[in-house]
Amino acid sequence: MKTKIMTGILSSTLALSVFLPNVHAESTIKEMKDIRIFINDAPIKFDVPPAIKDERTLVPLRAIFEAMDANVQWDEKTKTISAIKNERFIRLAIDSDVAQVDGEDYKLDVSATIYKNRTLVPLRFVGEAFDGTVVWDEKLRKISITLPETTYEKIEAPVYVNDKVVDFGSFARIVRNGVTFLPLDAVLNNVSEDLTWERNGNEITIYWNDSTIKLFKDQNYAFIDNELIEIPNSIFEYENMLVMPISIIPKVFGGYSHYDAVTREIYIYINPAKFKHEFLEKEELLFSKPTNVDGATFVGNRRIMVSDNPENLNERTIPEENATLWHDEVQSEKNAVDHRVFGWHINEFNEPVTIAITIENLSSTNEIEVVDLKGINRKTINGWVNYDVGLPIAERALSGKMTSVKMERSVVKEGENILIKSFEVPKANTLGFLYDFYVRKKAGTGQLHYKIRTVISKNGTDVTTILEEPVAIDQTARHPRGVWKSSQLETELPVYKAGSEVVAYQISNGATDHLMTPENGLGDPEEMVKNPGHYGASYIVKIPIVNETGSSQTIRVRAGARGGIYNGAVKIDGKVYLIPTLKPLTEIANIIDYVIDDKESGMIQLEFMHAGGAALPLAIELLTIDEISDEEEDEQQGEQEDEQETMEPNPNEELEEQNELVE
Repeated sequence: MKTKIMTGILSSTLALSVFLPNVHAESTIKEMKDIRIFINDAPIKFDVPPAIKDERTLVPLRAIFEAMDANVQWDEKTKTISAIKNERFIRLAIDSDVAQVDGEDYKLDVSATIYKNRTLVPLRFVGEAFDGTVVWDEKLRKISITLPETTYEKIEAPVYVNDKVVDFGSFARIVRNGVTFLPLDAVLNNVSEDLTWERNGNEITIYWNDSTIKLFKDQNYAFIDNELIEIPNSIFEYENMLVMPISIIPKVFGGYSHYDAVTREIYIYINPAKFKHEFLEKEELLFSKPTNVDGATFVGNRRIMVSDNPENLNERTIPEENATLWHDEVQSEKNAVDHRVFGWHINEFNEPVTIAITIENLSSTNEIEVVDLKGINRKTINGWVNYDVGLPIAERALSGKMTSVKMERSVVKEGENILIKSFEVPKANTLGFLYDFYVRKKAGTGQLHYKIRTVISKNGTDVTTILEEPVAIDQTARHPRGVWKSSQLETELPVYKAGSEVVAYQISNGATDHLMTPENGLGDPEEMVKNPGHYGASYIVKIPIVNETGSSQTIRVRAGARGGIYNGAVKIDGKVYLIPTLKPLTEIANIIDYVIDDKESGMIQLEFMHAGGAALPLAIELLTIDEISDEEEDEQQGEQEDEQETMEPNPNEELEEQNELVE
């Protein structure tokens, strides 16, 4: 950020407004109705006049930010206001005297506060944060904010999408205050042959990669399958045409863009289809109210280390230049130990970082070797963490199609620490990885004794020199971390009788199948955080079926989301299928139709892996489809709709309430 905040001229500060509950005493605030405020010489009108608090002048937020052409959002949970203008991002929390501008902290003279259902925030900070100048005229009782003039430049150089030049017709591209914008329709028509889109007023709906994307004119947010993501610049209308900032493309579609400073050409690369297996059929249907599975057990002996806390890597969570994120210390009399390392981290630094998996041999009597290393890692800058990171990992892990990795050196001598795998993570990228391998005794005597670490370097340090204890748990975002004895769980549902009523069960419910607790972990439970979603692990579900109806029956098994948007993968009869994005309660994916003869019994076995980032729990529904007539199905659907009022609330209700507050 170029502007220095909170310097010099004005002893008073001003504030901004949004509709909020009146939770503060008003006795400390004095209204100043004689103060006038101008932005670029245009007077600003307020429904609440400027006021004085702690010898500082305050005014309502909404009118100021709207006059500055900034987009505003209110987060009710965190009591936080955010605003975006020309790729400048501001965040302020109520009752805090520290604001953030593009991720940097700035001390305010007076904290943001609430008065008459309006939020008040400092004037000079607001004006200068958007590259404006602020002048106070004591004689005229006038505050003047002058913002830089908006400039536009047309550029005729070509733009390529996946190496194909885009035909903009008579319209090229424009640069507004240093930010590049492209005609929206030309870009969308060239992203992919599989992409379709439509415009309805100020809303643009895009259908692509089995997902729905919603963009909005003059708004700094978008939705990907109902999940809200922030975008740095809004779509706007220029010469009767909608134009979109180039920064939306990697944020929304995945991929990246490159600008050639010499030729002024732009190259845009959209992520191609990355899945090797089919998506299950999805349909809109209210899901039956499920019960939790009775319990689950660990199966197999592949030890799992989960490195997902701190998930958000920034100056608060990683203050040092180099740090250990998590570790697994092993002492074993076995000759070999089977391992899985799962990680999920977001680089919130302004520069790229290196994240790595290392192994240190703590034995003084033997050498060890890392063998059969294979895995997958994915990175993305956009809001598609499920589709760009989580789903590919789940698909590869369940199918056994992970990439074999040849290490530069796999033998670890006594007291030595070597690299297993490293990842260069650009800023603002989410990294997910899953690697399986064995550690075996190579030579010497005595028990195996070694430590596996995930580490981070911000300055290019040799990652094998990072031997510190793990950083503290991020208590504000308690994502899982720990080590458990197995990366596979198993549960068996009660026997389902063909022809009986529809039943449903929840897995990864965090209660009856909650095995990945700190208390069940391997190591110090004080350093671990529970993993009720079983991220990094697979979950086997056995479903016993009997048929005593007197005729052959078809049992349908389907999956539904319970706690929020869900994605994952499932393996059945050795074949992997992808579970498309499911909205909670209202969408299902059909997994299998299982035919069973009369007087027969059978067992359906499913193996699930949740996409990292998916909301949980997941519900599994069983029904006999041959036994349900159209009338009965309609009746059942009506009963389910009646039950919905007692289930979890619509995840969009809170967002709708927040939008109403901003309006």
